[in-house]
Amino acid sequence: MILDLRLIFLPLLSFLSLLFGIFIYSRNRKSLINLFYGLAVLNIGLWSLGIFMFFIYDLSQMRFWSNFVYFTGSFIVTSFFMFAIVFPNERATIRFSLLALILSPNLLFFYLLFFTNTLIKDVLFDPAIGSRSFEFGPLYFLYWAHFILTLITAFLMLLKKYRVSAGIEEVRLRYILLASAVTAIFNTTTNLILPTFGNFNYFWLGPYSTFILVPVLAIAIVRYQLFDVRVVATEFLTFAIWIFLLARTLLAQSLQERIIDGGLLAFLIVLGILLIRSVRKEVKQREQLELLTKDLQIANARLKELDDLKTDFISIASHQLRTPLTAIKGYSSMILEGTYGETPVTVRGVVDKIFQSAQRLIFIVNDLLDVSRIEQGRMQLMFEEVKVFNALKDAADELKFTADRKNVAIEFKVSVDDAETKIKADYGKIRQVFINLIDNALKYTPEGFIKISLERKKDNVVVAVRDSGIGLSEDTIQKLFQKFSRARGVTKFRADGSGLGLYIVREIVKAHGGEVWVESQGEGKGSQFYVSLPLHNPSAEAVQQFVEGM
Repeated sequence: MILDLRLIFLPLLSFLSLLFGIFIYSRNRKSLINLFYGLAVLNIGLWSLGIFMFFIYDLSQMRFWSNFVYFTGSFIVTSFFMFAIVFPNERATIRFSLLALILSPNLLFFYLLFFTNTLIKDVLFDPAIGSRSFEFGPLYFLYWAHFILTLITAFLMLLKKYRVSAGIEEVRLRYILLASAVTAIFNTTTNLILPTFGNFNYFWLGPYSTFILVPVLAIAIVRYQLFDVRVVATEFLTFAIWIFLLARTLLAQSLQERIIDGGLLAFLIVLGILLIRSVRKEVKQREQLELLTKDLQIANARLKELDDLKTDFISIASHQLRTPLTAIKGYSSMILEGTYGETPVTVRGVVDKIFQSAQRLIFIVNDLLDVSRIEQGRMQLMFEEVKVFNALKDAADELKFTADRKNVAIEFKVSVDDAETKIKADYGKIRQVFINLIDNALKYTPEGFIKISLERKKDNVVVAVRDSGIGLSEDTIQKLFQKFSRARGVTKFRADGSGLGLYIVREIVKAHGGEVWVESQGEGKGSQFYVSLPLHNPSAEAVQQFVEGM
């Protein structure tokens, strides 16, 4: 009776181990990690079943089950050893020659156990006291040495990997080492070391280590996704329902109950297979999405790095270009002004082209420098009291020569009161905004006019630059203030623009807490650019948002 109580849970433990081993393997059939660890757990289940059979059968069957117990025991450590080789590399492979070498001791033990008496010489059974034991043969030491050395080597490999691991991999290894070490120590003591010295009193106790192995790995599955929890849970629940219905079918008291339960079992088997496939497919798609997300993050980081390198290059190159361009523009201006004496008309025409080209290049270089400062967060604003009309007049005066050459009139529409309007701003940056807007109007107005107005509206001052130029389509307006964006068809008028001027305007105005926008009735009908700036100091919040957004 005592013996029966000791064995009563062994079939359940065997079933749990078998089921758990199948779960682990089915999680990813292409992974050697899942295959070898699943085989180790599966063999624990078979080994537990063998011990149960050894204790319940009579002497005629005991010899077979004793051989079965020791053979599955040798395969447990072999599977665990192969798992230690491949973990944690999901794509690891093992050469066939190495696999054959690792499995060769198991083939040898199979032969020695089932066809000779050199490992287990005899099995002993005393019906009077119910004791069961073995008499070991002369080659038993080979089994003992293989078991211990393979197990120790496997744990040493896993410990070595654990020391250099980090993150989730470290946590997984910790759980695997904990569960496997406790199980190995327990089983080795009760089923290898003590029997070697003739003590078989605890031989039945080894399989109960499953109570440690399964819960610890279950925690690892739930908390750290050692093997996907959704697949495992789905399969476990499905298999449990199948087994329950199978038991009901076999134990049914009538044919009608057996037909009903059997039909329900068949239906749920089909439904369960479809459900498991669906969950596996979903999990696989999720894993692929995670891999794509990681690849995208790496690509984004690389793009950010390249963008930073581009910005640095533009900044350095622009600084290097500005000095010689300034010299070219300065000397060209001096020649045109007659500083070096009277210049022939034909030469003046060539020098004027040099001057204009240098001027355009300087504008482009300055735009590139401004963009690099904006993107690097290095744009500095020096706020002071600024009369808006003065900044507008200075900008218009700087471009008057270009306007005169194109026969485009620049007109102002400003009341006396509005001309005295002052705001807190960076004079140089606001003047640059007006220069860019007026220059932009000049570029794309072959003939006609540019009208500039300034008026106060509530707590803001609004500057408008209207032209009779090529106009803008609705699609062009949507992307006009982006970097390197130019209106459709502008290259026939000016092919030398950088596409950065309006982007810089938007960022400077935003830094002052203002707004900039454009209106146009369509292509060929002119454009109106508006800048709205607050009359009072720009809020610290607006400036901070601008800096953080750069």
